Amino acid sequence: MLGARYGLAVLALSCASYSGLCATNYVEWRLESPVLSNGVVNLTLHAEAGVSYVIESSSNLQTWTPIATNGDAQITRTIGLDSAADAGFFRVGRQPLPVFGAALATVDGIDFNGKNVETDSFDSADPLFSDNGFYPADQPERQRDNGHVITDFYPINSLAVGGQRIKGMVRTGLGFSFSIGTNTSVGDKDWVEAGTLGIQPGHFEDNMNVVFNPVKLPFTSWYAVAYYSAGFTNDGAVYNWVINGNGDYYVSDLSKSLLVTGNVRLLVTTRVSLIGANDHICISPGSSLEIYAYCATASIGGLGIVNRAGNATNFSYFGLATNTKISLAGNVDFTGVVYAPQAAFTIGGGGSDTYDFVGASVTKSVKLNGHYRFHFDENLLRAGPVR
Repeated sequence: MLGARYGLAVLALSCASYSGLCATNYVEWRLESPVLSNGVVNLTLHAEAGVSYVIESSSNLQTWTPIATNGDAQITRTIGLDSAADAGFFRVGRQPLPVFGAALATVDGIDFNGKNVETDSFDSADPLFSDNGFYPADQPERQRDNGHVITDFYPINSLAVGGQRIKGMVRTGLGFSFSIGTNTSVGDKDWVEAGTLGIQPGHFEDNMNVVFNPVKLPFTSWYAVAYYSAGFTNDGAVYNWVINGNGDYYVSDLSKSLLVTGNVRLLVTTRVSLIGANDHICISPGSSLEIYAYCATASIGGLGIVNRAGNATNFSYFGLATNTKISLAGNVDFTGVVYAPQAAFTIGGGGSDTYDFVGASVTKSVKLNGHYRFHFDENLLRAGPVR
């Protein structure tokens, strides 16, 4: 009888840590109890859209054997198994996935705010699709079309106004749609560059279903950052905060310019407020910085993030659950990644110029106050954090 041999579907949790991110959210996927029909055991899997899962079976809850792999695009999937399988229990799991898989990703929504937006991609680790690791701005033959825009809700102010050129997919939450204006083009590289307006078939889906887990603070000893009240001059710029060497550091109020030389993780507890005309964070060549923002708000204006290391993997902003607001207000280019799933993210301070955002972001929401070109670095799929 089915209840004896197939009466339990066991949930398997998968956890993969990197840079304080840990995928332990058990609502991410689940199996319903098996159903025997016409000699076939049917398992119903509720999962993330477009992600592959492995079904395992066991007769004793100790030894597990993979029996099926499912990579369907649907959120809810039915998997049929031979009823003669020697198993009484089933579980489902998946391998760690990249945190960053799109140029822009949000939990709640994206407000283009009538601004001109372009997205595309490149691969900083592939000389065929980069300019010595940099975005190939003047080499369109090396640019790619994985500049996806995804949201678990829908694009606010959507694509109906402004000029939008999305080289990639647009995905919204289940059942949500959006309207586009006469100047919008969404599709692959050939579609967009040919000036074809509208959405290319196959480049919009309304099945977004991804869990963005909270950031977990690394368990380590944090050391105070050196403060120079009179200022420390480096390469013509003046810094009050200086980190020289590898390690884990903390600062309460990051409200003056910061120089980083080394591979550094920095915890900010009270606020980030770089609002002076020349305020900025400078990451020296060969260095890297991961900011862990415990503070409620972060305002990055002035000269912004000066990433002289040159790659998106060299600057990471991780907003903890307490971090609910981020503003990248300086009208400057940006190279790095932002992961803050509880934060409203405002990008740009207005003006008519267009700036480049190289890397990727995942936040609660996004509102654009400036014109931006978003260039997703596909190397983040390999070298970036996982969930």
